Amino acid sequence: MPNKLTIGLLSLASVICGAMIGFQISNHPSEVAEPIQTPEPLVIIEEQIVEVDTGIVPYYEQILETASDEDMYILGCVIRAEAGNQSFLGQKAVAEVVLNRVMSPKFPNTIKEVVYQKGQFSTASVLTKYPPTDMQYEVIEAVFQESEPSLPSDVFFFATYPFREVYEQIGDHYFCY
Repeated sequence: MPNKLTIGLLSLASVICGAMIGFQISNHPSEVAEPIQTPEPLVIIEEQIVEVDTGIVPYYEQILETASDEDMYILGCVIRAEAGNQSFLGQKAVAEVVLNRVMSPKFPNTIKEVVYQKGQFSTASVLTKYPPTDMQYEVIEAVFQESEPSLPSDVFFFATYPFREVYEQIGDHYFCY
């Protein structure tokens, strides 16, 4: 028969072990051990946004700073009307032609004026039939984020046939100086 010291040590050991595994042990044999309710730990997460200046400036940043929402919409319409059936790169090249013209002193200085300049874009009169899709807005975003465009800054024209000095053919279009 166990003595009182042994019973006391066993009781103490079961309380310690029960506490370690998260249960409260009762001294009474008819009571069931119940889980100890512990509060959820408080987690504090701090977020800090850090802007990293890479020194890389988007190539068409100056246009982006002055372009209106209407300009962006018109650019999207032109991309879709002229190259909506072309690859992402082909659509991007059409956007770059428009933006190269905006940057050049040889052409008007806004997207809207470049697109609607008489005799320049055959789709200008029907742009409302070609509202931009998500694809054209993705193209526009990509063009305005790039530090080096796909086309040289003096590529101002494109067509489905080579009519000037060709820089490159992308899909169905020839991009020309």
